Amino acid sequence: ERAQFYSFRKTVRLDISKMYQEQMRSLKNMLADQCTYVSLTVDLWSDRRCRSFMGVTAHFIEGEVLDSAVLCCKKFEGMNIWDFRFTGFF
Repeated sequence: ERAQFYSFRKTVRLDISKMYQEQMRSLKNMLADQCTYVSLTVDLWSDRRCRSFMGVTAHFIEGEVLDSAVLCCKKFEGMNIWDFRFTGFF
């Protein structure tokens, strides 16, 4: 039972990773081939447990539709957003 669950979890993890890679490849190709202008926004925040995160979003016009896509969302280990502010990051 446990080995089967582990196998399923591993398969799902690999499938999600493959799907992510395919979506990122598709997004990069679309941005390179079809978009003249791309605007990036960066957001920094921390949760109630003082864990810090950074997200990067691309905003673009595809055809006549304004669209956006999250490029990344990362957790900062061992530091919070105020460390950046006081170390000259901003």
